[in-house]
Amino acid sequence: MFRFQNGTVSINMRGFLMFIAMLIYCQPEYLKSIPVTGRIYRDFMHVGIMFVTFSYISKKRFPKFFVWLVLLYNSWLTFLTIQNNGDIKRAIFQLLLFTGFVSMIDIFSENMQDLIESLLFTFEMVVYLNFVTVLFFPDGFFHRVNDAYGITKEWFLGADNNFLFTLFPATLIALLYKNLGGVKIRAYSLISIILATQLIKGSGTAKVGIVALILFDLVPLVKYILTPYRGLVISSTLSFLIVVTGKVEFLRGIVEGILEKDLTFTSRTFIWDNAMSAIREKPFGYGMMMFTDNVHILGNFPGWIWKGATHAHNNFLQVLFQGGYLGFGVYFLIILKGAMLCRKYWDDRNARLLFYGLFIFTIISITENLEMQMMYLVIILPFLLPNILVKERGKNE
Repeated sequence: MFRFQNGTVSINMRGFLMFIAMLIYCQPEYLKSIPVTGRIYRDFMHVGIMFVTFSYISKKRFPKFFVWLVLLYNSWLTFLTIQNNGDIKRAIFQLLLFTGFVSMIDIFSENMQDLIESLLFTFEMVVYLNFVTVLFFPDGFFHRVNDAYGITKEWFLGADNNFLFTLFPATLIALLYKNLGGVKIRAYSLISIILATQLIKGSGTAKVGIVALILFDLVPLVKYILTPYRGLVISSTLSFLIVVTGKVEFLRGIVEGILEKDLTFTSRTFIWDNAMSAIREKPFGYGMMMFTDNVHILGNFPGWIWKGATHAHNNFLQVLFQGGYLGFGVYFLIILKGAMLCRKYWDDRNARLLFYGLFIFTIISITENLEMQMMYLVIILPFLLPNILVKERGKNE
């Protein structure tokens, strides 16, 4: 984005435009909590939709397959939400936010160098700012009050359990940027700050996921062991054993020692049981319900209602709960197609990196709801592998 030549600094306007767009869609929690900036985000989100629509029409371009899948999935959720008289405003907002974001990535993917650098610069800004707030405000940079948790402690990126939604895709982009010939010190610096942030404030799930992604990329032997087929089988098997059958005793050391949770995954097993019962009752899905309605279904514990159960605390159960089997089929197709594309280009290091990100995404999904716009980078980047390979060939020539 910035070019240094003969002691002068020039700005790549195309890269700068990409950076502004990515910054708008990144939306750190602190800025969203401020009424003025929150309104600016909402207004610019509509501008983004108009921009991508104009770009597709003016360039006579057809959106890539992943854009249609994301649009279909979120349109189905919106339809179900309207049909079930749910949180219609939130459903429409998510439809515009997620579809606009992946469309923007598609439009800008014509120049992968500028896109990756713009994403990196965006993550650098929000990650470094978040680290400053974590470092100097250990008891929280700002606070909010909710029924489930009382007074919250939050930093620039929100509560520490939510850092994952930004720091994991940031790690993936930093590694991809490095592999594509970017300035290594920038990538290493960002990764170092991400690890330091997790060391000070972070969840066990995020720590394991981020460290695993870094190690998988560094250790060549992994490519012979963790292939796309094996990865999908492993994640599917673990999901079935842990969530459906409840057999977690064999994972006691990992759950209690590394993830820092008990064998109920901090009461998640009760929520999973409630979610599966609700899915059986309504296989076509509930759409996006009001949070209070979610609580009475998912948080119905023996003898009491837990107000923190506003979602299924499992990404795939959440997709099933909201979108039913049809919504889940579309969502899973995005992941499956991405894995197949990684397998097609398996000899390339970046194809393997993107699959490792996808694999870890499916593992993290067992205990986390990952329906956040920046996490969509993890599942749509494999669709851009042909563009990435072109960029890589240009680097090597």
